[in-house]
Amino acid sequence: MLRYSKRKALAAEVGGYQSAAAFGLLKDYLAEEGSEADKNICVTLDAFTGNLYPAPGSAVTMFANMKAACQSIGERWPNVPPPNGSVL
Repeated sequence: MLRYSKRKALAAEVGGYQSAAAFGLLKDYLAEEGSEADKNICVTLDAFTGNLYPAPGSAVTMFANMKAACQSIGERWPNVPPPNGSVL
């Protein structure tokens, strides 16, 4: 993945999470039958600094935590009132 900001470098933690998300998506949802996702090629490039952030060793756990957080948000979303003045 490619990340670019005009004014600052990508935080290493954010780069790691983005690469973990790429690996998790490939592993769990996008792999073709009989294939496996390769964590070594799941990297995020910070175009501002040129730094590469590979999927960390804890990528599977990180992605599981991301999925759980999204599920929790999805369950609560219908009960969140829209902001004042919003048009849906």
